[in-house]
Parts: sequence; structure tokens; C-alpha cells
Amino acid sequence: RLGLATGLRKEELLTFPKSYVIDPRRYPVNGFYIVTISPKEMSTKGSHERSIHVPKSLMEDLWQYIIHERPILSALREDQYNELFLNENGKPYSTKSNTLNARLNKLGLPFDIFPHILRHTYATHTLYALQRQPNLSFNPLMYVRDRLGHSSITTTERYLHFIDDIADIVLNEYQREIDTMLIAV
Repeated sequence: RLGLATGLRKEELLTFPKSYVIDPRRYPVNGFYIVTISPKEMSTKGSHERSIHVPKSLMEDLWQYIIHERPILSALREDQYNELFLNENGKPYSTKSNTLNARLNKLGLPFDIFPHILRHTYATHTLYALQRQPNLSFNPLMYVRDRLGHSSITTTERYLHFIDDIADIVLNEYQREIDTMLIAV
């Protein structure tokens, strides 16, 4: 869900620090939390710092994970880890293994899913939604470029052809499926 909502790369998801998750009751917002991801604290491509926008509901769920689930996993090991997500052995997931890919495919979706597909989905849907907003004070393509950490706008422009190829009905149905899946989680 973090990858789908923010466009983080696999190695960024797996090294995302627990310190980036805050108690939403102490720092309430209306829409999104702006989180600056730093190569000093986690893996980032090209060792560049950038900001991502974490939806309020996701931050609330990540906080609940920090309070309730992570301590159980963390207690399995003497070592303490900075990474947010721990596996069933209480250790961070390896950025070299395919464990995350396997877990995603265990969701039972009718298609194969990989962490990078979450990134593509985030980019495509965010561009689509922003382009449909009238009177934006910013360029949607630049916004997505900055969230994804692309150094060139040309890289981000690749997502434009996906938007042209997808009909409104398909996008709306897909969004309903994502919403249903997230409510079930």
C-alpha cells in the first residue's frame, strides 16, 4: 500500500525508516503528510533526497503497525532495526531477495504484481487524476516527476502514453478495485 500510494521503489519500501512514521493524533493534517526521504536514512536511487506525500489514512495505518504489529516482530530478535517493515523472523526484508514479490503475488490478484508495478500505477493514476483537475497552480507532470525522484522530465513523460491508452471506464473500475482491496486490509 505504501508503494501504491507514494510510488516508492522496492529498495525504498524495504529500507523505509520507522522514524518516518508519526502519530497522526499528535500531528493532524487534512490530506497528506509530506515526508522527506533521505539517502542518509534509507536507500534511494542516486542517493538523492526527495519528498513524498503519504495520505493521512495510510499514516494512521502505519502508526497502528508501529504500535501493535512491529513490536511483536521486533521482539523475536535481540537486534533492533531502523527499517519499518520486518519479516516473520523480526528482520528487515532483504533488498536483494524476491520475498516482497512473492508476498505480493500471494494476494491472489488475477494478475502478476511486482513492486515496480505499484510505482507505475501510482504515476499513471496520479497523472490522470491531476490532469482532470481544472485550474491547477502546478504542472502535474512536474509534480509526479518530483515524487518519483526522476532527474529528467522525459522519464516521467513515459507515463503519459498509458493515460492515452486507458479509457475512463477502465480507470474508474480499477480505482474501485483498489479502494475495495484497501478497505479489506
